[in-house]
Amino acid sequence: MKKEIAPELLEKYLRGECTDEELARVYAWYDAFEEDEDLLSHLPADDKEQLKRELLERIKADIDTDTTAETEKGLRRFSFPKRNIFYLISVMAAVFIMALGILIYIQNKSLINQIPQWTDRVVVRNTSQSYIKQTLPDGSTVWLSPLSVMEYPKEFAKDKRDILMNGEAFFEVTKNPAHPFTIYSGSIVTRVWGTSFKVNASDKSPVSQVAVLTGKVSVSMPSSYMQSLKNFFGVHDHSNEVMLLPNQQAIYSKTNQSLQKSMLTDKAMILCWKRENVSFNNEPVKKVIEVLNRTFDVRITAADANIGQYRIKADFSDQNLADILEVLHLSMNLDYTVNNDYIELKKTRPN
Repeated sequence: MKKEIAPELLEKYLRGECTDEELARVYAWYDAFEEDEDLLSHLPADDKEQLKRELLERIKADIDTDTTAETEKGLRRFSFPKRNIFYLISVMAAVFIMALGILIYIQNKSLINQIPQWTDRVVVRNTSQSYIKQTLPDGSTVWLSPLSVMEYPKEFAKDKRDILMNGEAFFEVTKNPAHPFTIYSGSIVTRVWGTSFKVNASDKSPVSQVAVLTGKVSVSMPSSYMQSLKNFFGVHDHSNEVMLLPNQQAIYSKTNQSLQKSMLTDKAMILCWKRENVSFNNEPVKKVIEVLNRTFDVRITAADANIGQYRIKADFSDQNLADILEVLHLSMNLDYTVNNDYIELKKTRPN
């Protein structure tokens, strides 16, 4: 497009509320499109075919409505020559295509404006094979998984708490109903006021997942082009947002652009984040591994058999697995690597 135009003006045009001067501005903006630009080039082939069907049905419905109204008023219903019908259809199609171009333009603007931008920000990249524990400005805690990245402002805004995340992380969010906590990750948006949950959403992954341990969250996907088109044709679809309670999950498929809610069948993915009480009184690490595997439903192994003979005396109260692993790392010089629910303990290499 050669020119910019306020989305508010375009929305006003779609509602039929423009003045003559505003109509002239809209038409001038539309005429500035590149001649070779395809307004629907962003749509997949299947969506284009669906749009054609919806468009023809909408045009036919409008023609039938107009002629029926004339008949009900007692007016004579004329039989238009085919060329006039074709002309009417072409004119209406042109109007609809213009409206669709406006919708796509507004959609692009809204998606850009939806992603938070900060000048003073913190970027956390986990290039290790262990969890990174990070405390946010509001006191919330995040355990960032390996090969994941998170961005947030040094100070949250007065009315909201927004962060960007790519990869996998577990969140314990400080309760503050007046300041919603929002995570933008991959193709989904997760909103919460105070809870603990896990998000697995990467730009490169075809599937994103959110699982809730405690509290309540909403998961949504930004409105797609087809969602805007459905709204234009009067087809209301609320499948782009779900509410989750404990032991529930939401799975978003980029391929199908679908968001599904279900019960969490594989509870191991969040069980390791549940806070538990375990204690050891001069127990060998071999015994510690057995207890942790049973308590958190994970598979911890030792890379070296000698590690199993180490002994530890500790009382872990209200701790999750990541916190316990960090204590083992610091107190016994043991590193660990994480691969889903597989965890391997090994001796810390000297620097």
